[in-house]
Amino acid sequence: MKRFISIVFALFFGFTASNISAQTLHALIFCNTIDPNIGEGMKKDMANIKQAIQTIAACLDCELELEAFDGAICTKENVIKCIDEMEVGRDDVVFFYYSGHGSHAINDSDPFPQMCMNTNIESLWLPVAKVDKLLANKQPKLRIIITDCCNIKQQGVSIKPLFAQYDGATSLNNYNVAAFRKLFLNEKGKVIMTSSKLGEPSWCNSENGGLFTCDFIDILDGVGHNRIEASWESVCKNTHDKTFARVIPKREPPFSTKQEPYYVTNTSPEKDPGTNPHPYNNTETLFKALQTLVNKNLSVDARLKMMPAVLKQYFSSDAKVKTVGYNNTTIVDYEDAEVFLQRIILSPYIKQINIINGNINGKNSEITVHEVRTN
Repeated sequence: MKRFISIVFALFFGFTASNISAQTLHALIFCNTIDPNIGEGMKKDMANIKQAIQTIAACLDCELELEAFDGAICTKENVIKCIDEMEVGRDDVVFFYYSGHGSHAINDSDPFPQMCMNTNIESLWLPVAKVDKLLANKQPKLRIIITDCCNIKQQGVSIKPLFAQYDGATSLNNYNVAAFRKLFLNEKGKVIMTSSKLGEPSWCNSENGGLFTCDFIDILDGVGHNRIEASWESVCKNTHDKTFARVIPKREPPFSTKQEPYYVTNTSPEKDPGTNPHPYNNTETLFKALQTLVNKNLSVDARLKMMPAVLKQYFSSDAKVKTVGYNNTTIVDYEDAEVFLQRIILSPYIKQINIINGNINGKNSEITVHEVRTN
């Protein structure tokens, strides 16, 4: 039966190398969401960064391969395995993000930290420099490594990115799509940025997540709204300045502190490759299925005929879909899965469905999504 469903997906969705060719944005997200001190904040970071990357991918009109690892699967082994198995084309972009505890070896001059992943066992920690090397070996056109490390739970920090202020669907009419394309698709090289310089902690709270991550997403939003120049040097500098300008309250003397991010950029402009052919990994996921259901290049009737296959493969019989605003908190709708799928197929405005929570490879009793619209 599983083989039959895969064949149906291949026929209906057209997930074949012969008719899909596009530049791909590979996004790898690792967050230590089970730490007793910072876990709740890391859950916010994961939701916020997934939301931002999926929305940017909608602006780029490129393929998105997103994998997220939290809790028990946020491990060094999975980082290495995931990168090793990644199929990267010469025009592709790789975005790596980590949020959790970080550390640094004594007498190590490397300005970037070791990621503690979800463990106190030092042998299972992973240096940012190692991730950079692994990604460089894949030879993407652009690699971006962002880490929010050494986070300490702290009351009184209340930073919200502009992305998170929207309590409804995201309208792409609000964004300068060309600016995002310039930033992600028209530059080559590498970007590495971590939330605090050598010897400093980073700060978060359970309400908003990491202060640095909030500021980073806010600056990306500024690119889309023409407030920030569409270059990685500008993004990193503005994120640095925004975070460093914060006065972070503490409970003990001196009752306030600062946090200064550190970054290295080595990028240069390159002509937008547009839709140059590149090998496509023929793997169905719930994310891809939903994007196909809102693909206006297919007729409404054709997409309605896909519904039974999507329901059968990804939803239990009584599954629910929770639609939230960009703040990932405001509930916009709560529907049966079948009603949700029919609604998004019939909508003339929905461009993409961002998946905030849910199993993208198996059945779900409930998923949480956010709508990206063109109106």
